[in-house]
Amino acid sequence: MFLNSLASGLPTLTIVEIVQRVLCQLWYIRNRPDKIPESGDIPDEMCQTPGPVAAFSAFMVIQAILISAAGFMITSFIGQYAALMGRKPILLLVLLGGLATACSFSAALFIPSYIGVLVFFSLWLILSALSYPVSTLMIINLMVIDTALPDERTTRLALIFGGMYAGEIPAYTIGGFINRVVGPRILSLIIISISLFQVLYASAITNETFGGEKREAARQERHERRQTARERSLERWAEQEGDSTRGLKRAVRKTYEAIRAVLDPLTRLQPVKRDDGRWNYRLTMIGISYFLMSLSSGYVNVGLIAYLTIVLRRNPEQNGFILTWISAMQLTGATIAFPLISKLGRILYAKLTARKQKGKGPTAGQDPDISRAERDVSPAPSSDTISNPRSEYSSAHFDVYLLRWSWSFIALFFVVIGFAKNTWQLAAVCSLVLAFSGAHPTIQAITAASVNSIQTGEAIAGLEMVGAIGRFASPLVFGAVQAKVIITAPLVLWMSMAAVTIAGIALTFFIRDDDRYIPTAADLVSNGNGEDRSH
Repeated sequence: MFLNSLASGLPTLTIVEIVQRVLCQLWYIRNRPDKIPESGDIPDEMCQTPGPVAAFSAFMVIQAILISAAGFMITSFIGQYAALMGRKPILLLVLLGGLATACSFSAALFIPSYIGVLVFFSLWLILSALSYPVSTLMIINLMVIDTALPDERTTRLALIFGGMYAGEIPAYTIGGFINRVVGPRILSLIIISISLFQVLYASAITNETFGGEKREAARQERHERRQTARERSLERWAEQEGDSTRGLKRAVRKTYEAIRAVLDPLTRLQPVKRDDGRWNYRLTMIGISYFLMSLSSGYVNVGLIAYLTIVLRRNPEQNGFILTWISAMQLTGATIAFPLISKLGRILYAKLTARKQKGKGPTAGQDPDISRAERDVSPAPSSDTISNPRSEYSSAHFDVYLLRWSWSFIALFFVVIGFAKNTWQLAAVCSLVLAFSGAHPTIQAITAASVNSIQTGEAIAGLEMVGAIGRFASPLVFGAVQAKVIITAPLVLWMSMAAVTIAGIALTFFIRDDDRYIPTAADLVSNGNGEDRSH
């Protein structure tokens, strides 16, 4: 994940510079050819005029929209096909997309004409959106979830996120340095080398984590769902016999089914009816709470930069220090602080629970917090209790507390950031990132514990799609709020974000232990080799 994040970030500043130059040249060729110097080289000052700047801004907006849309679709693709084809083929496909992205960037640098450069950069724009590091992150996370022990799942996911942060932090600086010293062409060849190494490493070293029996079960489940949908469609077609709008209705229905196929992972988050007749809202509550958290935090980077610049009147160098400090706290939190909090907190909570239960006399091997109905249907082993810190039940139970802990510090961050006025106060407040850097891996772990192993990919894909919607809506909501209050009442923005965050935390109290997925004997096997992963 470190190399993938590094390779993705290295060319960013170089690409921005080159695209700006190309768009500037094309704008003058199309709109003001008489202003182009005889040498053909347009000075930087001419590229800072409103026309070329507007063209470049439009390009950046298109890139952001394309990355959001492509990320939404590729998440759905990974969630569904990683279960049908296996994790490793999808990982290789994503990494090959990264290699193709690097090659298109390199090709653009060796093309002499501006039109050729624009063609290859357009290809780079599409491929980079499809092979964005988030795609690699998701498939790697699924592989971690497949193999990690229940009590290690959250920690290992956090370490993967830490690897991504470790690649992001130095990428811009290193990429800019290489570009200045040896030029963009050598930089592009370095990126190709890193991308090729990733593909070769994944091909030779990485093992498949989703066994053949699970893939076959996933295909069977998908076939049954498709068969049910087809039968329903044929029934509707027969019912519309003689209807003059029958063909149009069929076309509309086919379009709806195609859209639904992309959105299919979202259906994993809808309520399901339990065997005892009650409704299970666990994934629904997880999805709604994550949407609120994504909505509240999706605008925080842009909002923070605007706040520092406009309200506190800080210069770019000072802003750069704060953003670098936040990145450092994310890395430290994901790789050191959060894993320690998760491991020690899990053990301590289990000991306190065992001490509390001592003398209450539960049936041997059972946990008093498990409902009678759950005991009757659960084939889980006797060690799957809340007082056993390594059990599936204890891990799933404690992860919800861990999530509330992380999100509570996010709310605290929003509340106090508006009161920080100088560099040291801002750095102190931003240190809170240490405490909530594990929020994302924690909610992924909770989601994984809510479904059987066959459905894990689609459930997490549905969660990430909900998060993408929240992050897309965040600038629309909080950007509008900040535009109105940034001068007169800047604290309103941060308090609004805190309020939405608290609402997300409140919904976690509806995530019930009774609604978690109870592993069967087949689910307690890792990669089909019979290894018990429950304790």
